[in-house]
Amino acid sequence: MLNSIRIARILAQELTKKSTLDTFDEVVRIKFKVMMADCDFNGHMTNSRYAALCDYANYTILIRLGLLNFLLKKQAAIIIDSQETFFIKSLALYQNFCIESFIEKIDKKHFYFVHKFIHASHVVAVHRSRAILLSRGKKIVTQEAFGSLVLSDNGQNRSAAWHEHMRTERGRLRTS
Repeated sequence: MLNSIRIARILAQELTKKSTLDTFDEVVRIKFKVMMADCDFNGHMTNSRYAALCDYANYTILIRLGLLNFLLKKQAAIIIDSQETFFIKSLALYQNFCIESFIEKIDKKHFYFVHKFIHASHVVAVHRSRAILLSRGKKIVTQEAFGSLVLSDNGQNRSAAWHEHMRTERGRLRTS
């Protein structure tokens, strides 16, 4: 039930917005609140919910890139074939948080998402995933889906800066 409500809310917001992404290196922000269905018995959001919430961000990015009609026409779905999550701090019941997402890289077969979970201006988790588009059991070549949209040099620079930030954050957490 909660997932249906979240999907309906995101679709309604995205279909009524006029904002679109012109390049892959733009950041998409989605606000959420940790609900009871997201939590374990300790009142913290379960690890699996982080990945599930990233699915909403994945589709939001593609919708803002103008690919909704393409996805519907091809009956395509985003299939995650590898993922990792780096947990820094847990999210508790009823906390508001934001997911900042972007496409980090694109190659011939895959595209790579990065999602930062942010609460009170602090990164609490980072989720990275490698995905393909699948239509009726067949992979869609990224060039077919994304066409002329490109990852600018700014995206490459942001990616390198983000990797450096995460190394620094890990070091800070180990010393505290």
